[in-house]
Amino acid sequence: MAAFASGFRPKGGPAKVMSLEEIQSAFAMREKEERKFWDAPLTKATIAAELPFWLMVEPSEVELLVGDCPATATIHQGLVGYHEGGLCLNSNNNLIAVAYDGRLPRSEQARIDSVESVVKRLMKTTIEFDIEIHESVISAWGQRNSVLPADNSKVSLVNLAMQYMSSLAYAHLPFVNRLIYAYRSTSFDPFAFEVSEWDIANWYIETEESFCIVNLMPYKSLDSSPDVGVFGKSTRSRYLATTPGDVQAQALTELTPGKSQILDAKSLLVRGRFSEAIRSAVTAIEVSVEAKTRELLLSRGLQNEQLEAELAETKMDFFERLRRLQMLIGRRIPGPRVFWDWLNDDSDDPPLAPYLNGVQLTRELDAVRRIRHEIVHRGLGVSIFDRGPALRAIETMSWLFEWLEPNDPFGEDTENYAFYSTMRGQFPLEASFTKDGVCMREPKLDWENDVVFPKDSLIEQYRQSLEGDVPDVDVFAAMTLSALGVSYSDADPSSEQSRLAHEQLWAKIGKRDTLVFSLERGTRLDVNAVSRLIQRKRNAEISSGRRLQGLVFLENANSLIERDDFDEFFRENLLSLQLADITLVDANRVMGCILAMDKYGWDQQWIIKKLSQPGFSDCIPDVFSAIGSVKRPLPRHSAVSISLNEDSHFKSGDCLMFLVSNRFIEFTPPTIQVERTSVEQVDGPIDFGAEVPDGIPPIKSNWLAYTRRADVLPSDSSVAVPD
Repeated sequence: MAAFASGFRPKGGPAKVMSLEEIQSAFAMREKEERKFWDAPLTKATIAAELPFWLMVEPSEVELLVGDCPATATIHQGLVGYHEGGLCLNSNNNLIAVAYDGRLPRSEQARIDSVESVVKRLMKTTIEFDIEIHESVISAWGQRNSVLPADNSKVSLVNLAMQYMSSLAYAHLPFVNRLIYAYRSTSFDPFAFEVSEWDIANWYIETEESFCIVNLMPYKSLDSSPDVGVFGKSTRSRYLATTPGDVQAQALTELTPGKSQILDAKSLLVRGRFSEAIRSAVTAIEVSVEAKTRELLLSRGLQNEQLEAELAETKMDFFERLRRLQMLIGRRIPGPRVFWDWLNDDSDDPPLAPYLNGVQLTRELDAVRRIRHEIVHRGLGVSIFDRGPALRAIETMSWLFEWLEPNDPFGEDTENYAFYSTMRGQFPLEASFTKDGVCMREPKLDWENDVVFPKDSLIEQYRQSLEGDVPDVDVFAAMTLSALGVSYSDADPSSEQSRLAHEQLWAKIGKRDTLVFSLERGTRLDVNAVSRLIQRKRNAEISSGRRLQGLVFLENANSLIERDDFDEFFRENLLSLQLADITLVDANRVMGCILAMDKYGWDQQWIIKKLSQPGFSDCIPDVFSAIGSVKRPLPRHSAVSISLNEDSHFKSGDCLMFLVSNRFIEFTPPTIQVERTSVEQVDGPIDFGAEVPDGIPPIKSNWLAYTRRADVLPSDSSVAVPD
């Protein structure tokens, strides 16, 4: 998408909305043409870029090595650029030839002779590399001026060619910088510096017959202020990011402490200065935290000596300072940022950017500060190919700054943010660094392993919140409540460190305000733990002046209830929770219910009701009734034998549900049999066989069997939730 938003734009009118048949036809054609594109033979070429400074050294060749990948850089001095028309455009879009003055090769002289006029410009030091490039790239690039907007397949090929060339140029940046490092360390030239795609955004690729301009950054390819259009219309207008009035108002106002540093971080990120961007972002947070702390302490009447003493206490413990600031502000740093519609099945509006789901700003801050420490104290350099991690660091620190300064937002949800992203550009194709040099290879897409749809990624993240090597009960709780459509917010900050002594979330379950406790794996629910939960709920009721309920997510709570040594003492603890209107649920079982909502269409209200029942809740929806257990599986017959309990019934068309290890398996048997004879109904006690449809996971002996009430269908909201 970004390639079409910021890359090649054909002339001749606006694009149009395509029908489904046209899209399918275009994809089929595109697949054939891309196959031809990558099967095209390789041809020899050169790729070059002009530096923004001079290397004060004789023209020469320098052998370079990045990892095991070799390249030879040719240093040119005194080259001349020939620009078509009467101007030398900064973008080099009208550059048609580069050569030493008076020594034009025949092909370049022919290009110059084919235009009405040219302007010559003496260039700074230019670095050139020998490459091999697919002939199809040159061919597609040469057709860019004749492609019509409606010719989707050719538009795609031109975009692919431009992505190919820009990715190939980008891959040569490490070699350029290796050369610059070598020059600086021997010349001590202070005017030379490490370059990024911002510094040398305009490259050119030359073959014996062709000359192609390569732009690494859409913003740098423009020679006038950016413009935008409306889909389906041919008119375009200048893009305006702000108003003169807003600029004037800000010009007379001091910047919020830390804002200049966070703005620097964003600019440095765009310019490819990832290490500096991370340093600046962390500095912005530290400056803002100290300034905010000073402001709030002064507002509470502290004198300067007291204030400085307070700050001195946390000088070497930033997170303690941040914790105290949260208490002063009365707001907690937001917990996991979770998509409320992460189980969304709407293919027209799928969840976007699933990697942002579950982001916790406190953890992000800790991670980014550790990176900053490595950069500052150990000289860590963040590679130009690590733009993703660098972007995450700057974005999350910007969110944290917005939390610190809610009245001074950055507006990252505005159209400005989206527009700036398209102006930055990206490199969707990857170059290979081999022992034979840099080369471009066709991306091989494994649909089964490489393609992950947003919803599938989010479901896996949900599983990993409990089952992963580093469980995250906060992400689990937030994703669970979001999937149930339950509104929630972060709890107020607390000086309590224990999760038993203070809730993590406030939620609205049914019509009741609920304190949500997410307990970590291994928490012991002894009398002390239960007492602390109950006391916290009572304190919250006193301070809020209203009746509350409690909800406790505890991993593997079922194992505590179902263990052989379950004693009366523990039973009394559960009774205490019930009397205190606190619900204890097994987090793993709840996860099974949420996944059953997606897989089997279970209704949210079935689960919400179980989360509202005080005491221990097994979370098996009330619409299901236990009818027996699996006697034995019969895989050869695609069936399962079930021992039906006394007074239980099962008839043809009923739904079977099995529960094992907090997983639910549900299906409707096509047939039921007794002694190999099909029947319409069975009444317990009896053993009967149920046919298992294809695609059902293997069923094992002793699994508990349930059936859904005949009057309840999936997505039935008739199950009432208590007020």
